[in-house]
Amino acid sequence: MTKFDLPEYQVKEKLALLGLLTGYTVQLSEYSEPATASEKVVLIKIDGGVVPNTDVYQSPTMFIAVFGEVNGSLTAHRIVAENIRKALITESLYNDVCGAQSVTNVIGPYRTDSGRPVFEVDFTLIFGD
Repeated sequence: MTKFDLPEYQVKEKLALLGLLTGYTVQLSEYSEPATASEKVVLIKIDGGVVPNTDVYQSPTMFIAVFGEVNGSLTAHRIVAENIRKALITESLYNDVCGAQSVTNVIGPYRTDSGRPVFEVDFTLIFGD
């Protein structure tokens, strides 16, 4: 298995193709505080549903978090998170038979210790036939 097979990588590629990640650094699996206060981050992470020590993903629970600039405006980042949420509902992800299910409303805002506003969307990735 390569990184190109991982669900979070495939979701990232699809959202990038839709233009929803423009202006954001994308991090997969683990959040690292950016070097500058003005940098914006989208974190895509599997949060459960993975069989340990195998290459099998069975309906993984995932989340996408949008981190804005330190002490930045909430409105623009909420809109990005809402557009990602809408895409999760309407677009096929990963491949033609995979989509998001149980997509939550946008959660947040909350702020990191450094003052970054964060908005989150949780969902389950469902593989079809």
